Amino acid sequence: MNAQVFEDPVKTDMRAACEIAIDQAGLQLSPSLVKIPMTQESGLRGSLIGDLQSLDADDNRIFYFLRAVPIDALPKWIANFARASHALDAGEVYIVVRDYTPAFKQSCADAGAGILRLTDDNAFETVLAYSEATPVDIEQALAARQSELRRGMELKLELMRGEIEQRYQRVSHLVAEMNTEIADEYVNRVEQEYKTLDAWATEMSAKLDAIRADTTPAALAVIEDAVRTGPLLNGGD
Repeated sequence: MNAQVFEDPVKTDMRAACEIAIDQAGLQLSPSLVKIPMTQESGLRGSLIGDLQSLDADDNRIFYFLRAVPIDALPKWIANFARASHALDAGEVYIVVRDYTPAFKQSCADAGAGILRLTDDNAFETVLAYSEATPVDIEQALAARQSELRRGMELKLELMRGEIEQRYQRVSHLVAEMNTEIADEYVNRVEQEYKTLDAWATEMSAKLDAIRADTTPAALAVIEDAVRTGPLLNGGD
């Protein structure tokens, strides 16, 4: 008995709908999936295959990757194959979706992948043409993201320093007539906020410097969230 790989029923239904859409587009569904080996220059292993393939009247091939569940970023392995496909010149790569977010569309554009939206009538709506999706150099895109996050961190740092400085001025005025012990407690609390903020800035700077070690969407999202929320200060209690 031949072993069969399990597939999510949602994706199986989408696969069947895509086969209808391919036919409606006047394309021929490829009876077998052709494997296009990655070149040594690409630095990738494996082959470009996709979930489905089709051919037009001139035997131009299209590779379809089905994403049945909405996501905000194209999986890295698919992005790598999409980016490499432009050098292979073996055919066009399209991501098939039911719905998509602006972030997902941008991630596909950066990877050089086209997007087809599968309509309720089982037809393809071109969201992003493969020919218009120019892959962005990975190092260039990462450097831009790193700079963006660093600017956000520096802005957060500047704003929070200003807030602490204002509290320090208010506390200094309020404790002017208090006894020394109580006054010191208030002042020390504000000074601790400065230390907490400096420690946060040092930690975030180190994480931003090490961002190239883990460029997955989840890892970047953690850093982005940390920059957005900033450190927990006593004054924010």
